[in-house]
Amino acid sequence: MRRQTSRMNQSKTQKGLERMLIILILLCAAGALMFLIAALYRKGEIRQAQNYYQEIGSSESDDYFFTESQEDPEVQPAEDPLSQGAALLADAPQPTVAWIRSEGTPIDYPVGQATDNEYYLRHLLDGTYNRIGSIFMDWRNHSDLSDDNTILYGHHFDDTDIMFATLIHYMDQSYYEEHPQMELFTEETGNLFFKE
Repeated sequence: MRRQTSRMNQSKTQKGLERMLIILILLCAAGALMFLIAALYRKGEIRQAQNYYQEIGSSESDDYFFTESQEDPEVQPAEDPLSQGAALLADAPQPTVAWIRSEGTPIDYPVGQATDNEYYLRHLLDGTYNRIGSIFMDWRNHSDLSDDNTILYGHHFDDTDIMFATLIHYMDQSYYEEHPQMELFTEETGNLFFKE
């Protein structure tokens, strides 16, 4: 009788362990599936943002920007980057206030400004929800750059070259020397150069 009871208890314990193992395997599989779905969703958002910014980007022509070496200051570029993207940005819920560019780097973006510093963290300039977000000016700054300091925000994604991800490369002296200046263009001020 004791042997039967002992065998029954062992059998119950073994079945219980088997059930727990099956549940653990199912939970791990569900977690892996959720991780895969999230990774694919993020990759889709990155692709959507890249396509959007390439569509309105000014990188097809360097004529949109003034240059320091321009001999005749009266000569104006054919179009500025803000007017280049104006048609595509016309439906933006908030105004596009500037364009930031660093020649030879992926930084070449319109700059938005909302009524808070939250909206463009998760929206493209056309109002589409996207966790990649947009480059945007602090809501407290004047868009004509009349403040002593103007703050621009943008995400830094380690595994991409979009938004401000490449700013980390400025820690390398040779990268800085290759790309020593950034340009910020506004309708009011034209092209401004920022150089350390």
